[in-house]
Amino acid sequence: MKKILIVEDDKKLSMAWAIRLGSAGYDVCTSPDGFRGFMSAVIQKPDLILMDIWMPVGNGFEVADDLKRMDLGSIPIIFRTASKKKGLWKQAQEAGGAAFLEKPFTSAELLETIAGALRGAKNRSAEPNCQSEGNPKKILIVEDDEKIAVAMAARLEAAGYKVFTANDGLEGIRKAVTEKPDLVVLDIWMPVGMGFSVAQRLAQLGLGDIPVIFMTASKLKRLRRAADRLGAAGFLEKPYKPQELLSTISRALDPNWPQARLNSPGPVPSRDAEIEEAQKRTEEMPVTIHSAL
Repeated sequence: MKKILIVEDDKKLSMAWAIRLGSAGYDVCTSPDGFRGFMSAVIQKPDLILMDIWMPVGNGFEVADDLKRMDLGSIPIIFRTASKKKGLWKQAQEAGGAAFLEKPFTSAELLETIAGALRGAKNRSAEPNCQSEGNPKKILIVEDDEKIAVAMAARLEAAGYKVFTANDGLEGIRKAVTEKPDLVVLDIWMPVGMGFSVAQRLAQLGLGDIPVIFMTASKLKRLRRAADRLGAAGFLEKPYKPQELLSTISRALDPNWPQARLNSPGPVPSRDAEIEEAQKRTEEMPVTIHSAL
C-alpha cells in the first residue's frame, strides 16, 4: 500500500483529502505545517507528498529543499495552492515538483495526478538513464489561458512528460524552434497568431514532422475540418477530458500509428468570416518570426 503524506494547514481540507485517499486504497498521514511535515517525511519516508505552498510554519518550496538535503529528493511532491500568483508553477518545477494543482480541484483530478506522479517515480527508478536516452517525451503547450495551461502542464508532468508552455503563437514558434518538442498542443484562438497559421509556420520552418493536436472552445465544425486539412494529429474541444487528452497524445506519439505531417498550403480555405479575419491578422507573421529568430 502506497503511503501519502498530506502537508496542509487547513484541517478541513486535510481531513477531506485523507478520507478520500484512504478510501482509494492509500495509507495516509497528515501534518499541519511545514516543519512537522518535514519531520514526518524524514521519519515515515512516504511514497508521495501533497505539499501546500503557503503555510504558517514553513514554505512548501523550502521544505522540498530541506528534504533534498536529507537525500529524500526522490520522493515525488505534488505542490498545491489557492494563490493565483504568477510564476508559482515555474517555481514548483524548479523545486523538483512532480505536479502542481490549484485549489479548488476535484477528487478525480487529485487521484489522477497522484497516480501519474507515482507512475513517473516508478519509471524513473526503473530507468535511471532515461534522461540521457532522450526521455521523457517533450510536449509544448501553446495556450493563452494561463489557468488552462497550468492545469494541462500539471497533468502531463504527472503522466511523465517534460512540458514547456507558451502563451501566444509567436512565443510558441520560438520555443518549437529552440526546444524541438516531440508534440505540440496548440490552441486555435490566441492574441498573437491563430493556431492554424502557427502550424503552417512550423511546417515552413522545417518542423512539419512534429505532431500537432489542436484545441479550441469553439463549436464551429469548420475548425475540425480545417485542422484535418492541415494534417493535425488530433483535435480536442474545451473543456477537454483529461483521459481523452492523454490517449490522444499517446496515440500521436506511437511510432506504429500512422503519422500525420503538417501542411503549409497557405491560408486555410474557409467560408467563415471569423476564421478569415483571424488569418488576415497573422499574414505578416513569417516576417516577424524570422526577424525574431
